[in-house]
Amino acid sequence: MQALFLDLINRRKLKSEEMAKEGRQPEDLTDWFWRWSQQDPKNGHNELDIAQLLAANTFGASFNTTVVLVQCLCELATRPEYIHIIRQEVVSTLNTHKSSWTKEKIESLKILDSFIKESHRYNCFDYAGTPRVVKKDFQFKNGLRIPKGTVLLTPNAAMLFDQEYVKNPHEFNGLRFYELAQSSKTPEIFKYTSTNPHYLQFGDGKHVCPGRFFAADELRLILAYLLFHFEIEIQGSLPKNFKIKRHNLPDLGVNILLKKIQR
Repeated sequence: MQALFLDLINRRKLKSEEMAKEGRQPEDLTDWFWRWSQQDPKNGHNELDIAQLLAANTFGASFNTTVVLVQCLCELATRPEYIHIIRQEVVSTLNTHKSSWTKEKIESLKILDSFIKESHRYNCFDYAGTPRVVKKDFQFKNGLRIPKGTVLLTPNAAMLFDQEYVKNPHEFNGLRFYELAQSSKTPEIFKYTSTNPHYLQFGDGKHVCPGRFFAADELRLILAYLLFHFEIEIQGSLPKNFKIKRHNLPDLGVNILLKKIQR
């Protein structure tokens, strides 16, 4: 993969330089990395460094989305009562929009969006999220001092299972956020991509994950496709998730069975 990105960098180099001379904004992450590497010629960053950065970003983005996708499939396979409900929504959406996917159509999958968000909440990927390193000594208004070099993390899982913020938090409810949105004057705050200080799956504030919208579209499209074309079952029982430091991952031994639906 690194060789692929290195070849891409070499081919994009001339275009990026021309864009910079013309004062045009970078078009993608490759351009941004190249522009950044040229700001200070003494920093020693070359094409290989940029290729490694791109490879790391690509892996990070695809890995997180894949984990959530597998979690959703596991929940669907072990909670078949949701399959019919969500499949009906998918079929209805396709019929309404003449069997072609658009951004509007993807956004209309509100029950599926709720199921994805609940699966992600219930199988919290990052027990402690948004890691930050303190660059200089800092003191809060209440007197708490944080020395330089301290690593800070947010209690992500603790808040996702806190009765104060989530009703019946240890109960899986795939319609949880759909029902909350239906009874709210501001339904957009319950979407999978929405963030707030008590829901930090994508971070919060100015450093909130910019790729969450693309990830949400990927998940909704893949799951909609699978639900439309396949029956989803699990072979055996669902193994418990396993932990790697602060990460919660689906068991690699789980077997999800897909059976083609004849239409």
